[in-house]
Amino acid sequence: MESARVRHDAALQRRTAVHLFSDYLPFHQLLRSWLIERKLQRDFDPLRWTRESTIEDLKQRLGLVTEGERRADGLYLGEVTSTELEDELGQQRLLRKLAGAYVGLDREFLAPYADLVG
Repeated sequence: MESARVRHDAALQRRTAVHLFSDYLPFHQLLRSWLIERKLQRDFDPLRWTRESTIEDLKQRLGLVTEGERRADGLYLGEVTSTELEDELGQQRLLRKLAGAYVGLDREFLAPYADLVG
């Protein structure tokens, strides 16, 4: 997970790029905390399904495809405001957009992101 964060930051190289693992969104910290809890409690049952999963299985879990515009090593999905980032519904909308962008990716990695404006 940390390598994914570094990879996204390196691909985008911009502070205003909001991606799935950026500090602008709570998802990275929430997932990291949840994984640490699983490890400390030795409760790996919620993750067992991943051992048997194919790439197609994972893509189906991500939802509908989100189209974007390739910009260098990123996949631009539009703009987002700081107000939207502070709002839970705004975060959920952006999460769906970001997750859906991964569905359409092939073998070449592009970092899905939205530009922070305002």
